[in-house]
Amino acid sequence: MNRPIAAVLIVCLLLVTACSGMSQEKKAAGEGATIGAAVGALIGQVLGKDTKSTVTGAVIGAAIGGAIGYGLAAHLNKEKAKLEGRENDLDARITYAQAVNDETSRYNQTLTADLEKIEAEVAAGRFKKAQLAQINEKVVNDKARLDSELAELQAFRRSIAAENTSTSKVSELDLQIRTLEEQLAGLETNIEKLAGISQRVKV
Repeated sequence: MNRPIAAVLIVCLLLVTACSGMSQEKKAAGEGATIGAAVGALIGQVLGKDTKSTVTGAVIGAAIGGAIGYGLAAHLNKEKAKLEGRENDLDARITYAQAVNDETSRYNQTLTADLEKIEAEVAAGRFKKAQLAQINEKVVNDKARLDSELAELQAFRRSIAAENTSTSKVSELDLQIRTLEEQLAGLETNIEKLAGISQRVKV
Protein backbone atom coordinates (compact mmCIF):
# COMPACT_ATOMS: atom_id res chain seq x y z
CA MET A 1 0.00 0.00 0.00
CA ASN A 2 1.13 3.54 -0.75
CA ARG A 3 2.86 4.92 2.39
CA PRO A 4 0.94 8.22 2.62
CA ILE A 5 -2.37 6.39 2.31
CA ALA A 6 -1.27 3.79 4.84
CA ALA A 7 -0.34 6.54 7.29
CA VAL A 8 -3.67 8.26 6.86
CA LEU A 9 -5.57 5.01 7.35
CA ILE A 10 -3.63 4.23 10.54
CA VAL A 11 -4.52 7.64 11.93
CA CYS A 12 -8.13 7.03 10.90
CA LEU A 13 -8.18 3.73 12.80
CA LEU A 14 -6.89 5.47 15.92
CA LEU A 15 -9.52 8.17 15.57
CA VAL A 16 -12.34 5.64 15.23
CA THR A 17 -11.13 3.95 18.42
CA ALA A 18 -11.06 7.31 20.19
CA CYS A 19 -14.65 7.99 19.08
CA SER A 20 -16.00 4.93 20.87
CA GLY A 21 -16.50 6.71 24.21
CA MET A 22 -18.13 9.85 22.81
CA SER A 23 -21.78 10.88 22.75
CA GLN A 24 -23.80 9.81 19.70
CA GLU A 25 -23.58 13.26 18.10
CA LYS A 26 -19.84 13.66 18.68
CA LYS A 27 -19.19 10.06 17.72
CA ALA A 28 -21.07 10.51 14.42
CA ALA A 29 -19.13 13.68 13.65
CA GLY A 30 -15.82 12.05 14.55
CA GLU A 31 -16.50 8.94 12.51
CA GLY A 32 -17.65 11.09 9.61
CA ALA A 33 -14.45 13.11 9.65
CA THR A 34 -12.38 9.94 9.90
CA ILE A 35 -14.07 8.20 6.99
CA GLY A 36 -13.98 11.46 5.07
CA ALA A 37 -10.23 11.66 5.60
CA ALA A 38 -9.76 8.13 4.29
CA VAL A 39 -11.96 8.72 1.25
CA GLY A 40 -10.30 12.07 0.61
CA ALA A 41 -6.86 10.50 0.79
CA LEU A 42 -7.78 7.82 -1.71
CA ILE A 43 -9.33 10.31 -4.12
CA GLY A 44 -6.33 12.61 -3.72
CA GLN A 45 -3.95 9.78 -4.54
CA VAL A 46 -5.96 8.64 -7.56
CA LEU A 47 -6.22 12.17 -8.93
CA GLY A 48 -2.79 13.53 -8.06
CA LYS A 49 -0.73 10.34 -7.67
CA ASP A 50 1.59 11.98 -5.17
CA THR A 51 1.99 12.51 -1.43
CA LYS A 52 0.86 16.13 -1.51
CA SER A 53 -2.39 15.20 -3.26
CA THR A 54 -2.99 12.38 -0.79
CA VAL A 55 -2.47 14.55 2.27
CA THR A 56 -4.49 17.42 0.79
CA GLY A 57 -7.31 15.02 0.00
CA ALA A 58 -7.24 13.68 3.55
CA VAL A 59 -7.38 17.16 5.08
CA ILE A 60 -10.30 18.19 2.87
CA GLY A 61 -12.05 14.88 3.47
CA ALA A 62 -11.74 15.27 7.23
CA ALA A 63 -13.08 18.82 7.07
CA ILE A 64 -16.19 17.82 5.16
CA GLY A 65 -16.40 14.20 6.27
CA GLY A 66 -19.78 14.35 7.95
CA ALA A 67 -21.85 13.78 4.83
CA ILE A 68 -19.53 11.07 3.51
CA GLY A 69 -19.00 9.25 6.76
CA TYR A 70 -22.36 9.48 8.52
CA GLY A 71 -23.75 5.95 8.52
CA LEU A 72 -27.39 6.88 8.09
CA ALA A 73 -28.42 3.48 6.74
CA ALA A 74 -26.74 1.69 9.65
CA HIS A 75 -28.49 3.93 12.19
CA LEU A 76 -31.86 3.39 10.51
CA ASN A 77 -31.33 -0.38 10.35
CA LYS A 78 -30.59 -0.39 14.07
CA GLU A 79 -33.81 1.48 14.81
CA LYS A 80 -35.83 -0.70 12.44
CA ALA A 81 -34.65 -3.82 14.22
CA LYS A 82 -36.52 -2.56 17.29
CA LEU A 83 -39.71 -2.47 15.22
CA GLU A 84 -39.48 -6.10 14.15
CA GLY A 85 -42.59 -8.03 15.17
CA ARG A 86 -44.41 -4.81 16.08
CA GLU A 87 -44.96 -3.41 12.58
CA ASN A 88 -48.72 -3.09 13.16
CA ASP A 89 -48.35 -1.48 16.60
CA LEU A 90 -49.21 2.22 16.35
CA ASP A 91 -47.10 3.18 19.38
CA ALA A 92 -44.10 1.32 17.97
CA ARG A 93 -44.53 3.02 14.60
CA ILE A 94 -44.65 6.43 16.27
CA THR A 95 -41.49 5.67 18.23
CA TYR A 96 -39.77 4.52 15.04
CA ALA A 97 -40.92 7.60 13.13
CA GLN A 98 -39.47 9.80 15.87
CA ALA A 99 -36.16 7.95 15.60
CA VAL A 100 -36.13 8.38 11.81
CA ASN A 101 -36.80 12.09 12.24
CA ASP A 102 -34.00 12.41 14.79
CA GLU A 103 -31.55 10.73 12.41
CA THR A 104 -32.72 12.81 9.45
CA SER A 105 -32.38 16.04 11.42
CA ARG A 106 -28.87 15.11 12.57
CA TYR A 107 -27.90 14.14 9.03
CA ASN A 108 -29.31 17.32 7.51
CA GLN A 109 -27.50 19.51 10.04
CA THR A 110 -24.25 17.71 9.29
CA LEU A 111 -24.72 18.13 5.55
CA THR A 112 -25.59 21.83 5.90
CA ALA A 113 -22.39 22.43 7.86
CA ASP A 114 -20.42 20.40 5.28
CA LEU A 115 -21.77 22.47 2.41
CA GLU A 116 -20.44 25.65 4.01
CA LYS A 117 -16.98 24.05 4.23
CA ILE A 118 -17.23 22.75 0.68
CA GLU A 119 -18.09 26.24 -0.56
CA ALA A 120 -14.93 27.57 1.09
CA GLU A 121 -12.79 24.76 -0.35
CA VAL A 122 -14.21 25.29 -3.84
CA ALA A 123 -13.58 29.04 -3.60
CA ALA A 124 -9.97 28.27 -2.65
CA GLY A 125 -9.60 25.91 -5.60
CA ARG A 126 -8.85 22.91 -3.42
CA PHE A 127 -11.75 20.71 -4.46
CA LYS A 128 -11.93 18.21 -7.31
CA LYS A 129 -15.09 17.22 -9.16
CA ALA A 130 -14.51 13.58 -8.24
CA GLN A 131 -14.67 14.44 -4.53
CA LEU A 132 -17.98 16.21 -5.03
CA ALA A 133 -19.28 13.26 -7.05
CA GLN A 134 -18.41 10.94 -4.15
CA ILE A 135 -20.35 13.09 -1.69
CA ASN A 136 -23.27 13.56 -4.07
CA GLU A 137 -23.64 9.81 -4.63
CA LYS A 138 -23.70 9.16 -0.88
CA VAL A 139 -26.25 11.91 -0.18
CA VAL A 140 -28.56 10.87 -3.04
CA ASN A 141 -28.48 7.25 -1.83
CA ASP A 142 -29.26 8.34 1.72
CA LYS A 143 -32.19 10.44 0.54
CA ALA A 144 -33.53 7.47 -1.41
CA ARG A 145 -33.47 5.43 1.79
CA LEU A 146 -35.33 8.18 3.66
CA ASP A 147 -37.89 8.47 0.85
CA SER A 148 -38.51 4.75 1.28
CA GLU A 149 -39.00 5.17 5.03
CA LEU A 150 -41.50 7.99 4.41
CA ALA A 151 -43.44 5.90 1.90
CA GLU A 152 -43.60 3.05 4.40
CA LEU A 153 -44.93 5.33 7.14
CA GLN A 154 -47.50 6.82 4.78
CA ALA A 155 -48.65 3.32 3.76
CA PHE A 156 -49.04 2.34 7.42
CA ARG A 157 -51.02 5.53 8.04
CA ARG A 158 -53.42 4.65 5.22
CA SER A 159 -53.81 1.13 6.57
CA ILE A 160 -55.13 2.39 9.91
CA ALA A 161 -57.42 5.06 8.44
CA ALA A 162 -60.55 2.90 8.79
CA GLU A 163 -59.63 1.39 12.15
CA ASN A 164 -61.01 2.48 15.49
CA THR A 165 -57.75 3.89 16.83
CA SER A 166 -56.90 6.68 19.24
CA THR A 167 -57.32 10.03 17.52
CA SER A 168 -54.50 11.55 19.53
CA LYS A 169 -52.14 8.71 18.59
CA VAL A 170 -53.02 9.01 14.91
CA SER A 171 -52.46 12.76 15.13
CA GLU A 172 -49.05 12.10 16.66
CA LEU A 173 -48.14 9.81 13.76
CA ASP A 174 -49.38 12.44 11.30
CA LEU A 175 -47.11 14.99 12.95
CA GLN A 176 -44.10 12.71 12.59
CA ILE A 177 -44.91 12.10 8.92
CA ARG A 178 -45.26 15.84 8.23
CA THR A 179 -41.99 16.49 10.04
CA LEU A 180 -40.19 13.90 7.93
CA GLU A 181 -41.69 15.40 4.75
CA GLU A 182 -40.37 18.82 5.77
CA GLN A 183 -36.94 17.44 6.58
CA LEU A 184 -36.76 15.65 3.24
CA ALA A 185 -37.64 18.92 1.51
CA GLY A 186 -34.71 20.50 3.35
CA LEU A 187 -32.46 17.64 2.30
CA GLU A 188 -33.55 18.09 -1.32
CA THR A 189 -32.59 21.76 -1.06
CA ASN A 190 -29.14 20.74 0.17
CA ILE A 191 -28.79 18.28 -2.72
CA GLU A 192 -29.67 21.04 -5.18
CA LYS A 193 -27.11 23.30 -3.53
CA LEU A 194 -24.47 20.58 -3.83
CA ALA A 195 -25.32 20.21 -7.52
CA GLY A 196 -24.88 23.96 -7.97
CA ILE A 197 -21.48 23.82 -6.33
CA SER A 198 -20.46 20.88 -8.53
CA GLN A 199 -21.28 22.86 -11.65
CA ARG A 200 -18.72 25.48 -10.65
CA VAL A 201 -15.92 22.91 -10.41
CA LYS A 202 -14.46 22.17 -13.83
CA VAL A 203 -12.07 19.30 -13.07
